[in-house]
Amino acid sequence: MAAHQYSPVSVSVSFVVWMTIAHILFMVLVGALLECVCCLFGHDEQKWWILIVSFWTMQIYAQLTHWAGHHSWSGMWYQAHMGHHLEDYPPSKFLSESYQACKKDNTFAYIPSFFLVPITVNLLFVSNSTWVTALSSFACGVFVMWFADYIHVSMHQRDHSWERYGWFQMLRALHYYHHKGTMKHNYAMADFWFDIVALGFQIRLPNSKQ
Repeated sequence: MAAHQYSPVSVSVSFVVWMTIAHILFMVLVGALLECVCCLFGHDEQKWWILIVSFWTMQIYAQLTHWAGHHSWSGMWYQAHMGHHLEDYPPSKFLSESYQACKKDNTFAYIPSFFLVPITVNLLFVSNSTWVTALSSFACGVFVMWFADYIHVSMHQRDHSWERYGWFQMLRALHYYHHKGTMKHNYAMADFWFDIVALGFQIRLPNSKQ
């Protein structure tokens, strides 16, 4: 695996804000379309806001899982995840020609989130929950994790097709900061609101003018 030095681009506060707004708008649009489709088939219990709540719930569970992977008390999960940070992609070799898969399974800890999302959303927020609302919450969680994983893999690949986009370069920079230093910040892949309010967020390197 050929490694390459990486220099992060500057990230603006407005970009971080707009990423959160973009996620909300996307989920509102998809949620509204899904509500319309479900109504056509007689399932008016599926409301547009269920996907937004499911999305936020999955974000919280996934980022808490990621956060746990940075603390030794998580045991096997810590060992597996630290392999990605310290062996496969330390800051000195943040990029590679092709993605270097983890030597230990780096995904198993996220599996409970797929089931916790529909359970949490339908028990706490949906008054007339059915298999439709549960399935939509589950599918939302699966999509969120699949897309986050795709973005994550892309961030570590040199000459990825998305490199020509400024938004991707800024997301890559924020993920680089996650790999740099204490590794106790920037747990999200694209929407950082939960990092900002709870887990830790860094928009530039300490003592950097970027």
